[in-house]
Amino acid sequence: MAVTIGPNSITFNNGSTQSVPSGFIKYNSCSGTTTNQGIQSGNWDFVAGTELNMGTPTKSTNWYRVSYYSCSDDWGGSNGGVGMGLWRYTPSTGWARILDQGWHSHYDNNCGDFYTSCHGIWYVPVNGLQQHSFRLYCRRHPGVAMRINCSIGADLRRNGWNNNMFEVYEIDGDLINTGNLSRY
Repeated sequence: MAVTIGPNSITFNNGSTQSVPSGFIKYNSCSGTTTNQGIQSGNWDFVAGTELNMGTPTKSTNWYRVSYYSCSDDWGGSNGGVGMGLWRYTPSTGWARILDQGWHSHYDNNCGDFYTSCHGIWYVPVNGLQQHSFRLYCRRHPGVAMRINCSIGADLRRNGWNNNMFEVYEIDGDLINTGNLSRY
């Protein structure tokens, strides 16, 4: 019978402890701050409010798991789409685009008034034992005006919720199997 259940282990009445190490080291999240943010054609537009500072990683072999979602809408009802891009800052490289989906990753083909849920997950290797920050950018297909973090019929949530989320986890490279992902 368990005597104490803690955040990382269980201590039994005979004094023995059972624990399983967590692969998650650090977590940070935010929500974009602009509802109905318009995305310009052909540019990578910063998604307002989506910058997360993860500090310095604990090991050079760790990874970051980055995820987001947003509700998008095509203004004008023609062919259109958006895609998100991930920028990383480290003191040695500055801000650099490291991964993106392309501007057709969430696309509709002349479907009229069409909403979609844009989402993505990236695994990013640590770039040395230095500060890491992340930003989310968006780019649209040039055929139609697009907006993200949409208010659908003014159906917004309370307390600053803007129909989107941006999350970054630092994960232990020794405890998580990343398969065939490269450390580029």
